[in-house]
Amino acid sequence: MQNLDLKDIHLPQAISDAPIALGWWFLYVAAVTFVVLAITQSYRYVKRNKAKKIAIANLANCRTEHQMLATLKWAILQYLPRSEAAHIHGEALADYMVSLLPEKHHLTFKQEHREVFNQLYQQHLDTQALASASKFWLTHALPSAVKRAEELR
Repeated sequence: MQNLDLKDIHLPQAISDAPIALGWWFLYVAAVTFVVLAITQSYRYVKRNKAKKIAIANLANCRTEHQMLATLKWAILQYLPRSEAAHIHGEALADYMVSLLPEKHHLTFKQEHREVFNQLYQQHLDTQALASASKFWLTHALPSAVKRAEELR
């Protein structure tokens, strides 16, 4: 046999028991904080929009204008104080709803949907137009209407 000059096998160094570097701790804390904040914001978003989603779903099941108005009033009362919104109806309701919409939707609501609220208590009312107006308002006004209502006070 040949005489080979082989060297011994070297094992890697043992893993140190020293604590993790400070930078990794900062990264870990930042990641955990981000996840907690994301979960918290998601929960708040779902909670804040729950009544809005229920109102839009109920609006699809409404057959008469009285049911639609009751659903709309219920949604308003979920976000705003009862003393401000419970007694409003007819033209005042339309004005109040316009005041709670964002500025960019005022003109659209006035042109396309306000006439429906002026005809609320007439015999021939287009319930599809009322449903469309109510859904438009619910989609664009709630829940941000709370901030605008506080500004109006």
